[in-house]
Amino acid sequence: MRNHMDDKGQTMLLIVQCSVKIVYNDDYQQTQAAEGNRLQRRGPSNLGAIWALDGSWKIPLPLNEQGQPIGPDGKTFVRWLGTFMRNGLLCPLVPVAWPNVEEKFKLDCWSEIEKRYMIDPDIVQPPDQMGWAMHILGVLRRNRRTKLKKNHVKVGVTKEQLLAAVTPSGVMEEQWREMVNYWFNEKTMRVSDKNKDSRGKQKEIATSGAQSFAQICDDMAKANGVPVERADIYLKVYRRRDGTGVTPRAQENINRIEELLGQPDMRLRGEPGSGVLWSKDDVYARVLGPERPGRVRGVGLGITPSGRSATNASQFTSTPLLPSRTTQRISELENHSSRVTEQLAQVQEQLAQTEARHQEQLAQTEARHQEQLSSIEARHQEQLSSIDARNQQQMAEMTARLNTLFAQISQGWQCLTGTLHGKETVHPLNYDARLLHDVSSNILKDYITLRFLKARKFDIEKAKQMWAVEVTVCIWSCVSSLCFVKAAHGANTVN
Repeated sequence: MRNHMDDKGQTMLLIVQCSVKIVYNDDYQQTQAAEGNRLQRRGPSNLGAIWALDGSWKIPLPLNEQGQPIGPDGKTFVRWLGTFMRNGLLCPLVPVAWPNVEEKFKLDCWSEIEKRYMIDPDIVQPPDQMGWAMHILGVLRRNRRTKLKKNHVKVGVTKEQLLAAVTPSGVMEEQWREMVNYWFNEKTMRVSDKNKDSRGKQKEIATSGAQSFAQICDDMAKANGVPVERADIYLKVYRRRDGTGVTPRAQENINRIEELLGQPDMRLRGEPGSGVLWSKDDVYARVLGPERPGRVRGVGLGITPSGRSATNASQFTSTPLLPSRTTQRISELENHSSRVTEQLAQVQEQLAQTEARHQEQLAQTEARHQEQLSSIEARHQEQLSSIDARNQQQMAEMTARLNTLFAQISQGWQCLTGTLHGKETVHPLNYDARLLHDVSSNILKDYITLRFLKARKFDIEKAKQMWAVEVTVCIWSCVSSLCFVKAAHGANTVN
């Protein structure tokens, strides 16, 4: 096997065929050998080159904007998924309904797909990729069962004959027996006959064969360079090679579609790579009627009425539609921008609330500080007033005492002076040491009290120092006075 890139950038797998065909699948291998030298027709391809991939390199899967495989690699991918149905251990054909198949088989199938193909996460989101792949597998599995019934359940063939015959290639015997029993069930046969009648009433059959509508749309878009809607697909697949419709009814529809598409503003708007465009009132719906619930005609595999539809130009003529991927990205960015704006508004609101609370706390703190300062100032003023009042009282008392003392001193000096001059109005001994002691003590006490009261407003240690100095001065003055008095008294006695 070799990988090769063509001039269009498409990846092509070159497969070397051998006489032995092996289906590689980690846990499952099926080997078919040529029987002798008998010439055999080429059977269905097992795409062993893809099964041989070990996961070290993945094939990029091209998808249109609607998630449908396109291009050569997309076609190969769908064919490769079809090989799952020929391995009953990987993808069993029973039970009938795909949703009823055990989950372990679906997980095994998804493991094989994920190991070999890289799916664009912008088109199919990673959480949705397994469901997307299982939907395609479910459709292919139903087609495989239908083809087996068509090839083996013929008119006149009984259930016993089918069970006795050789089991078809690629089908496990147990699963084949279960399918045969289901097909020949009375209820199943009644439903089958009803479906055949409905199928027989179908007026036209498409000529596209195994090629999907998504693949046809992609080829037309690349060839013409314009977007393709389902009316264009109808014109392509319901015509013969000579240009006529496959049936008269199909020819009538073709004529009506061409007439409507020729009118201005009737085409849908989109871009070439966006898949088959459709809307509920497009040209296709106006000619072939409205859609049935749960399905969309003419667009291919995987499209539902709830999916993205194009815009009708007759209704909206402003701007063309952007590709779904771009639209989705713009929507995501808008949603992200809205979320960011909302978060920013919330943050700003929180900041404003925080700032308001901070300012309120500052105001409360400032008010408490002002109240405390006012209280402290009031107490300080009250204390100062009290101290001043006490000082004034003490000063008044001291002044009165000083006046009394000074009067006593003056009287004492008068007595001493009278004694010295021979005027013995009072005996000198009465005013000797006792008088000086009392005078000096009172003077010393009041003088020290006065100086201490003046100094203690500023510095207690300084007041103590001043008190010591003043005590020394007063004592020296008293001693000197006493010595002078005694000396004078002695001189007077001698005389």
